Amino acid sequence: IKTIEDDHLLDHCKKMGRYFEHGLLNLKHQFPIIHDVRGLGLFWGLELITPEGHKEKDIAERIMYHALSLGLNFKVTMGNILTLTPPIVIQEPQLDEALNILQECFNHECG
Repeated sequence: IKTIEDDHLLDHCKKMGRYFEHGLLNLKHQFPIIHDVRGLGLFWGLELITPEGHKEKDIAERIMYHALSLGLNFKVTMGNILTLTPPIVIQEPQLDEALNILQECFNHECG
């Protein structure tokens, strides 16, 4: 707790969370399959649903494995939610890299 307080990690987490949210919402505007972006701080989920309302389990898994091959690790929750939990000490350049990888994966799968 002392390190969190001394290094102002809670404030950093809030700031990076807002930055990440902005980038994730940009992805949502580009890719209609992203039905919802939700989270707090540095804990985020992208819910994938087709325009017809079907959960996109196959695409979620393909995006996860494609991202992993590019160096981005996250998990899929409930079959169709990409769950992203970057470390509390992450910086903007690393978040940008993660967002770029996600964009590449969505372009590849949803093109």
